[in-house]
Amino acid sequence: MTNSIVLVNTNTGSSININTSQGEYWLDSVDWGTVEANNHTFKYVDQIGVTLYNTTLEPRQVMITGWVAREDEAEVKRMKQILNSIVNPKHTLQAIRGNYKIDFVPRTSVKYSATYKENNEYMAKFLITGYCPYPLFTDLYDNVVSVAYTEPRFHFPLTIPKDTGVVLGVRQPSLIAEVNNPGDFPVGYTIEFRATGTVVNPSLVDIGSQGFIKIGKTLESGEVVRIYTQEGQRHIVGILKGIESNYFHYRTYDSSWLQLSVGQNLLRYDAEEGLSSLEVVITFNPGYLEVEE
Repeated sequence: MTNSIVLVNTNTGSSININTSQGEYWLDSVDWGTVEANNHTFKYVDQIGVTLYNTTLEPRQVMITGWVAREDEAEVKRMKQILNSIVNPKHTLQAIRGNYKIDFVPRTSVKYSATYKENNEYMAKFLITGYCPYPLFTDLYDNVVSVAYTEPRFHFPLTIPKDTGVVLGVRQPSLIAEVNNPGDFPVGYTIEFRATGTVVNPSLVDIGSQGFIKIGKTLESGEVVRIYTQEGQRHIVGILKGIESNYFHYRTYDSSWLQLSVGQNLLRYDAEEGLSSLEVVITFNPGYLEVEE
């Protein structure tokens, strides 16, 4: 049972809390809907049954029912106006449920009860209906994993001994990182190559699938390349001296749009030259079919 949700309008940043225990908006019920499967099949002549070759997931519908209740009529009107401005069918809303979130587009503006008993100067029952094009719940915050990095080993105030010196940082020795995807499905992710010196043709390899993505370019010190492999968002940008550019044409033709499989993934970074000057960070967010608070 859902006892509290936060609704955020991602276009304006406005948010409200709807819960069953306290606050300005009281939660009655939430129906998170279900996700239907669409089975794709084919059939040969005289075949018994059909052959299933693919299954896709359809969008889900959500319904949120609650109350605006105050002792002052002006306050009720004010709170209804706030709710009306947040639930905009032209905007995307984010429903936060505990440590998870899901995005949806309102199907209509807020629908209030048509009866005086449920919609008067002291209270108003409301209904919010939404359409989730991406039907999966995701973590509230992205997961960030440093695949290749230099661990700092000093802090200020800094005293450097005359004879022994001081270790400023330690390069992590392993070229392979283990990344866990706890979700229910493979997901795309963001790969960030950071050059602390000259780096030639950096790449990232998925050891399990043997797929890889490679950037055919010599990176300067301070240059950053971001590769987005998420469905519907696939693109590559580079940032050098504060200027962002399209780096899609630097992707080698035999590269793959890597995905994180469910469970453990082994990723290996590489470069033709300047490997010790390459830092690699990946960012991802698992997808869950259903979640419990």
